[in-house]
Amino acid sequence: VYPPEYSISIWSKNGNLTVQLTRAFQQALEARFKGTRQVQDYAEMLGVTSNHLVKTVREITSMTPKQMLQERLLLEAKRLLAHTPYPVVQISELLQYPTSTGFARWFKKQAGQTPSEFRKRPFAR
Repeated sequence: VYPPEYSISIWSKNGNLTVQLTRAFQQALEARFKGTRQVQDYAEMLGVTSNHLVKTVREITSMTPKQMLQERLLLEAKRLLAHTPYPVVQISELLQYPTSTGFARWFKKQAGQTPSEFRKRPFAR
């Protein structure tokens, strides 16, 4: 059972449901991105199918929910690397990655450099 703030029942009858579903997804994503990584989970929270969520979010944002999730995770990873002294292992734990090597591989694929390389760049701090 998911909190009512993500429920479709809170949407106003006067608003555009496409925009409101996208906003509800963005709110759920912001609140749960560290632990909830599957589009299906967000769709269940919002009471819609995965396909409907993907179609709706893409229509409004030109991005899929998965792309938005990856972008948000990358932003948080970069923030932690740039503004904390935490080792990569701890950052991977904070972002709930099962292993630090998996996190480092994912980060390199997304950012084009390893977490250590990113941290060493002058603008990172």
